[in-house]
Amino acid sequence: MADLPLQGLHPGQAHDVVIVDDATPRLEGAPFGPAGAIVLRSAEGSESSEWWVDHADPDAFVSCEPPEPWSRASELSQDPVVVALFGGEAALALADRWRHARRGDDADPRQRPPGRPTGWTRGRSAPGPVAAVVLRIDLASDPDLLPIARIAAGVEALADLAVAPVGALLDGERRRLVQSLVEDAAALGRDDVAALDPRLVGPFTKVVDRGVAVEPGLAERLEGLRDWLGQVDVSGRRPLAARPPAAAVAPLATPRVEESASFDLLYPCADVPEPELHVERSTPALVTVRPDRSSARSQPVGWVSVWRTAGLVRLGVAPLMEGSDGSDDLVARVAVPPDLAEGDYQVRIEDCDLHPPGDTAPLPLIRDAVRAGRDACRRERLGERTAARRRWRECADLWFDIGDDDRAELAAHYAERSGPSARLVPSLADSIMAAEAAELGNDR
Repeated sequence: MADLPLQGLHPGQAHDVVIVDDATPRLEGAPFGPAGAIVLRSAEGSESSEWWVDHADPDAFVSCEPPEPWSRASELSQDPVVVALFGGEAALALADRWRHARRGDDADPRQRPPGRPTGWTRGRSAPGPVAAVVLRIDLASDPDLLPIARIAAGVEALADLAVAPVGALLDGERRRLVQSLVEDAAALGRDDVAALDPRLVGPFTKVVDRGVAVEPGLAERLEGLRDWLGQVDVSGRRPLAARPPAAAVAPLATPRVEESASFDLLYPCADVPEPELHVERSTPALVTVRPDRSSARSQPVGWVSVWRTAGLVRLGVAPLMEGSDGSDDLVARVAVPPDLAEGDYQVRIEDCDLHPPGDTAPLPLIRDAVRAGRDACRRERLGERTAARRRWRECADLWFDIGDDDRAELAAHYAERSGPSARLVPSLADSIMAAEAAELGNDR
């Protein structure tokens, strides 16, 4: 991989960054837009900095939080992730701003977070050097995508990381990509590959070969996939495989550490004895929970939440809903960070009617708004302007219903003038999902 650019991966954006000085000092840009955010981690485990960018415009910085709070301005200026994001000179300038603000001798109006989502002031005509690889990393862990589409994005990302100017910044993401590819490939069957649109078999084979070339350890794990690709009949079309279960809600926009160390003080339990919970890690980014009705005196109600054990960080919530198998059993599918280790989380039933605890809008509605925005981005990358415009309008309507006028207005702006995703080269995963939508009649 190439060295980082001297001005960082977000050149010129440090001036607008807010230094949030509280118990957990962090850097914040404009809020993410109507298609949600991409969350990246610089390493694995507790030593990882978290770096957020906008999904529609991966060049747009949203936030950065270090694994350990900075205690002095010099620590901020020397933080390798901050230097990688903004360049050494900008990191020094940020540290200097923070030092003066802490002394109280420089009233910096930028200490207030900007109100509108990212996208209002972005006028770039071409994507930055890592926008494509960041997008592909995100698609490789998207639970809404078919496993074969996630594999396509994952091998693309590995190949791109080999030449992207990121230094060691994304080494942790590279390791997580390899692990996700191994898990998705193990769950893939011959029929899934045979159902691939024949027009995509050749490009898929080439991108898998590129990924294996830069990560030879994957050769054995992807051998079955490569064999099946060679056996696909490309003379005609076949229906695509069914979409796997998706998370019932998106991950929380900002996982937060609660002040109390007791679940019962955090949120009340449902008004029924909590049953035994059958918990399955369906994919790296999806936890499926089924209550055992035989172990409870009545049917459980409410929402299922997943918590990181260390520090009691609530990672996501999803409603208990009837399953798709025709039974009366309830199931909740909760989206979680793909790098969440087994044994490092707990599952809980929370009492909630229509709104998840602590939030102001129904999470299914937020999920639908983000999904509409992400689908609009995919259509833009593929050059499907009419379909993109329709999905942006749907996205705008959903954000308006939620009560987020800023994101609704930005989605409507994208519908009229196109969004920043139109600048990006599409991923093969985009083409796979577009082919599926066409087969299902959802491509209008």
